[in-house]
Amino acid sequence: NILFSTERIIVNNRWLTSQTKVGRIDNSTVDDKYPGLFHDSDQYLFISKRSGRGQLYLANYDEKQAKIVTNFDEAHWLGYIAVAADDKSVLLNLGNKIYQLSINQLNMDHPLRSLNNEQLVYTSQNPIIALDWFSKDKVAVTMVNNAIPELVIIHLPTLTIEQPSGQWAYGLSDNVNPHISYLIEQHSNQLYRYNSLSSESDSLDQMDKFVNTKITLPKGFYHPKIDDHTLFYVTTENGNEYLHSVSLMSNKASNKYRLNAFSSYDVSRGNIILSDMEKLEGDVHRTLL
Repeated sequence: NILFSTERIIVNNRWLTSQTKVGRIDNSTVDDKYPGLFHDSDQYLFISKRSGRGQLYLANYDEKQAKIVTNFDEAHWLGYIAVAADDKSVLLNLGNKIYQLSINQLNMDHPLRSLNNEQLVYTSQNPIIALDWFSKDKVAVTMVNNAIPELVIIHLPTLTIEQPSGQWAYGLSDNVNPHISYLIEQHSNQLYRYNSLSSESDSLDQMDKFVNTKITLPKGFYHPKIDDHTLFYVTTENGNEYLHSVSLMSNKASNKYRLNAFSSYDVSRGNIILSDMEKLEGDVHRTLL
């Protein structure tokens, strides 16, 4: 006879911090992850396989049950989600593609069954590791090429690619202050504020608009986000993962949160929703020869 063991990590969403009243999260026995918070309502989106394959679900802070809003006929790998600052649309990562969906298209009574080319924003030749809004009409996508993160900015009205001068790894926006954009330099990990945006047509090549915040992210950081003048990012230290929050205003303290087999997170209005390991399941089996 042969004895062997199996194990499975159950990943679910949970509130890490909350500034508003939040209820119990509707998690399932399969993975619920990649949460995306709305900014002006108590709603959030997330990805789950509770219906058999990866689909998009919509939930509310106060409601007990999340509702499916996509029912794709084909199996897709669904990843990063980024809700627009005005809550009117959402960016969705499917494999190496980015789609923009109107929130009005996400109908609980008639889940979306497919996506079309009109919703396609960008197709990458390399793995996508980050997705964020850069401004109202610009999207920041980070790909990894030969282990180096590379940033692409897409102008949504024309679907043209804009490359800011310099070597950049990430583009970020502050949903509370959507007129402010940020860039993280590729090798130095320096955070720059982009003094846009008198016009959406402003060129990203105007280097006089880049201001060094004097904040340097640590080597090996990942999943950066900005909310209400606060920078968030994840690090791995001695085999453990931590979420850091660093105020971009000098009079506020920084925080550090221990994570547990981290998957993803989102932050809005001081609410942090996290996707990480809820429990580890396993069995011991014996063969009968």
